[in-house]
Amino acid sequence: VLLEALISCGVAMSIAGLDFKGFYDYADGNNGIAIAESNSAELLLEATAAWTVFFNFTIRPIVPSDKSLAICEKAIAWRDSIR
Repeated sequence: VLLEALISCGVAMSIAGLDFKGFYDYADGNNGIAIAESNSAELLLEATAAWTVFFNFTIRPIVPSDKSLAICEKAIAWRDSIR
C-alpha cells in the first residue's frame, strides 16, 4: 500500500521486474529497510539512483535460511576437505 501511494503521488516510480515485498522500520527508530526482489542489479540501481543525494543505500542479497543451510554445509565440507 505504501509503495502504491508513493507511486501515485510521484515520489516513487514503478519499475517492471522489481517487486517490493515490504517496508519495515527498525525498533530503535533509526532508519528502516525495504525488501525487494529482482533478478537484475540494473533495476536496483534504477530504483535507488534518483534518491542517492538524499539517502545512503545498502543493497545486500539475501537467501532464505532453509536454502542457505545446505549451501553453507557444502562450503564447509569443501573447506574441510582441503586441509
